[in-house]
Amino acid sequence: MSNNDRWQLPQGIEELLPVRAAALEALRVRLLESMQARGYRLVSPPMIEFLESLLTGTGSALERATYKVADAETGRTMGVRADFTPQVARIDAHYLTDSEVNRLCYAGPVVRTRPRAPGGAREELQLGGELFGIADLSADCEVIDTMLNLFDVVGARDITLSLGHVGIYSELVKLAELDDFGGQEVLATLQQFSIPDMDALVNASNKDLSSFRNLMDLAGDIGVLDRARDALPNTSEITSCLDQVVGVCDFVRAAYPNVQIHIDLANVRGYQYHTGIIFECLVDGAGKALANGGRYDAIGADFGRSRPATGFSADLKALLSLQPEAKDTAKAILAPSLSDAGLRSVITELRAIGEQVINQLSETDAEHCDRQLVNKNNEWVVEPLIQ
Repeated sequence: MSNNDRWQLPQGIEELLPVRAAALEALRVRLLESMQARGYRLVSPPMIEFLESLLTGTGSALERATYKVADAETGRTMGVRADFTPQVARIDAHYLTDSEVNRLCYAGPVVRTRPRAPGGAREELQLGGELFGIADLSADCEVIDTMLNLFDVVGARDITLSLGHVGIYSELVKLAELDDFGGQEVLATLQQFSIPDMDALVNASNKDLSSFRNLMDLAGDIGVLDRARDALPNTSEITSCLDQVVGVCDFVRAAYPNVQIHIDLANVRGYQYHTGIIFECLVDGAGKALANGGRYDAIGADFGRSRPATGFSADLKALLSLQPEAKDTAKAILAPSLSDAGLRSVITELRAIGEQVINQLSETDAEHCDRQLVNKNNEWVVEPLIQ
């Protein structure tokens, strides 16, 4: 390995320098405060834990995304967190059983073996919220409201909310009486959104798969929901799913009239654990969804408490990219490096009220300051620093 290679980070991993790191931390605090103002309580699960607990209820997709290591103490396999949701579900099910409804929020790093999209990051600073204990549509609307409010806090414009419902796909699988193999084949084709492959499946199968093909034509504006009632089987379950999507659309149009709504009934993202409404938030020019979520009832069953649940998560670094680039502006106070009791007392008071005070150890320290402490008539006062 050459000397230059020693400084290279793995692909999809980055480090933040002072200005951006400070801006990211400030944004994290602002967004968490916004969520806590809505009653979401902060939790902080561990970065690494035993694999079987970490992956409870999440399906194979998250298992493949999780880094695994052997625990030197027990010999058991541990996993590095690739998503917060299972951990937060465990906290709700195991530790907060005295509350019928729990609103929880979090912010911290997640690491994945592969990026969500080609060329993307493998390490994200994930922020999100989960609402446990409410099964009806009011919880889904509250979570979407909480997520969209974060984009208001960031100052994002040209937002599109994409909506789907995995319950429709689940009902079609039952109606077609697909076995595990047939269901996985159809699911993979939908996830790849390959119309030729779906046409081939429809023609080759002895089952009626035409409704799955119809799903692929049901994407667009809200008018898609009316077309879906004609294109899909008229069952009470599918009607209920479509009514739920309509309910979310009505809420968003009233609360966020400037947000564009996109319907995609072929979106089966996270089918392994999502059970109802799913959604993604896109911002014009970003090239990918910056936040997503949905309903995932009963994920806590393996922890001893089957609960209705819905939530969302967002990548804080992606949200930061929506704001103007932070500048390294000098806002500190330069102080002499003296063992003077009076000076130390003044510095302590300034820091206590939020000022940044730098004890000068070199000439370059002045580059980060716009003021200085000067002794005048045996009194330390703050004056402008003339560079």
